[in-house]
Amino acid sequence: MKDRFKVIGYYICGINDTPGWLQGISRQILSVSGCIGEQHPRWECFMGGWNKGETQEYQEKLRLDVGQYREFSETAGSLFDAKRLDVDCRFLELSDARDFYEKFCQALPCCVVSISTTMEYYKILLAELKGSNSHALMNGGDDNSPCLGNDILGWDIGGFHSFLCNSLQKELPDARFNGVGLLGNVFQEVERFAHKIEGKGEPVEWIPCRIGAYGQTAEFAGRQEAENGKDRKNRIGRTDRTAPWAKRILKLLDQAKVKDPDFVRFGAYSHQYKLSPSASREKALDLIKKLRDNFTASAKSIDEYAASYPDIPLGGKAIFEQQRLLYQSLLEWLDKFESQFRGS
Repeated sequence: MKDRFKVIGYYICGINDTPGWLQGISRQILSVSGCIGEQHPRWECFMGGWNKGETQEYQEKLRLDVGQYREFSETAGSLFDAKRLDVDCRFLELSDARDFYEKFCQALPCCVVSISTTMEYYKILLAELKGSNSHALMNGGDDNSPCLGNDILGWDIGGFHSFLCNSLQKELPDARFNGVGLLGNVFQEVERFAHKIEGKGEPVEWIPCRIGAYGQTAEFAGRQEAENGKDRKNRIGRTDRTAPWAKRILKLLDQAKVKDPDFVRFGAYSHQYKLSPSASREKALDLIKKLRDNFTASAKSIDEYAASYPDIPLGGKAIFEQQRLLYQSLLEWLDKFESQFRGS
């Protein structure tokens, strides 16, 4: 049975030269991740955070005069207030994305794309969005657009990370990339890739996603989809099913979540920790130590990534800063919790 893909939303994505630190993937790249790609309107337009010089630079890049840029910003702000545009620059409706592109973005090398996934992962992502600073809304319709390629993405606070952010393609020798840095492998293979890199790179749950094309990229996407179709015939015998061992692990995880509510509440599902209701005081303190070590290591890795990739887009730098603040808050909360726990 053919996979049915549920639309998460729509982006106006830039098609830019691939960053120097990511060479070997493709000459150009399109991504919904602010770490390695560019999306419009930039989130600073409707959430603030730019100084006058940066605003003028962006206005000139868009080739808009003062009045047009004011309308650009006001339109973005109105869409955000109406919950039709989210913190990650994702449009809820295709019509809004198309209208915005046609009115303001045609001077840029960019296009409108959809992002979608199968229902299993759609539900996982919806739960993660509800725990973040986004509107926690997704489109939910069927994605019938031509397929531009696939990606592996993970939601973190206010936007997506791509598996490329941490160069995890090095863990996937069978990965193939098309001309805009998206995976050319069929979706079932990408799903297998996502399971393989789970727990690596960013502290997110990696989700296989389909990127659909609209506008000027649709012709390219049609060719890519045809190539993927030929490839699918050659690979379907070994990629159309979830491996038995994977199904077994997922089943055990679901059973653990039912039996032990703390399994999820303490982050055990993503970090392999488990604290049963009857756990001893020593086990509880050991869990606290593991959490602190994990948060500290993650915070350190963010600083290292930020130092290693100084040329990433401004949106990526903002995500790094958000993550620093998150881990700082988590560590402060954990210190208070441990103090109260030891005093009880």
